[in-house]
This record gives sequence, C-alpha cells and structure tokens, in this order.
Amino acid sequence: MATLIQLTKKNCRKKRRYTYSRAPILRKNPQRKGVCTKVYKMAPKKPCSARRSVAWVMFVTKRDRKGALCHIPGETHNLRVYSRVLVRGGRVKDLPGVRCRIVRTSKSSISDLQGLYKRMNSRSRYGTKNTLIAHNIRLYRNLNENDQLDLFSSFEEISGLSYSIID
Repeated sequence: MATLIQLTKKNCRKKRRYTYSRAPILRKNPQRKGVCTKVYKMAPKKPCSARRSVAWVMFVTKRDRKGALCHIPGETHNLRVYSRVLVRGGRVKDLPGVRCRIVRTSKSSISDLQGLYKRMNSRSRYGTKNTLIAHNIRLYRNLNENDQLDLFSSFEEISGLSYSIID
C-alpha cells in the first residue's frame, strides 16, 4: 500500500511524452514540393540485392532550403536533374537514410514524374489511369468465345480503331 507522501509526489512529477516524426524534413506537412538535384541508384542493406532508384531533393520553400534523400517508386522513371517533384513521408526498409518517397502523379502541373505505363494493380499508388484499351483487354480475357466478337465489333464502331490482342 502506498503512503500519503508517495501518492502526493506521484502527482507532482508528470512525465513528458515526446513524439518523434517519421519524416521530420516535411515539417508536419503531408507533402512538400522540391527539385531533384541528383538522381542515382543505391544498393540496399544486406539480404536484398536489387538496386533502388533514389533522388536527392531540395525543397523550394524560402524558409529552409534543406534537402532529403527520397525513394522513387516503380520500375522505371523519367526523372532528371532539375525535375519538379512532390515528396511524401514513408521510409524504405532496405535503404538506410531514406525516409521520404516521391509521389507519382498523372498531373504534369504538380510533378514531372509520370505514372507507370500499363499498370493494372495498385494504379492509384503509381499514377496510372484506367484507359479504355486496358479495360477492354481485361474484359476480353474474361468473356467466352461467342461474346468476344460482339465486344470488339462494338468497340471498333465506337472508337473507329482496330486493335489486335496477342495472348
């Protein structure tokens, strides 16, 4: 059982909890705009071996012109030096010192990094739009042989184009 003195002392000394940001370079913002100053590939930590694309990004705010090492998601990219990018938080486990990721968008006004081409799964993460051709290819694979002819004859009438699909 605690004594009266112990109970009063417990209330006096309150512990302060410190919260640490996972991406402190973003300064509590969800995203920040920046400019790539260096684009290269980096070797990951021990068990993994595939080289990862990274970019050194300088932020464009006037208050602080600090830079951060950012991961470029996806298989290919079109980033060069002086490309405008949008940076979000999120570390990469394989790469030491990388605590930010570059956002892939289909809007060229925000970022120069384009979305992936012909991406079917997780399209929102990689900035890929659901094109009419890709949608029809998916439908073509799911239909029976009798329905295939009807789909593509109507598609050619709508678009005025003809497509050949090779399995």
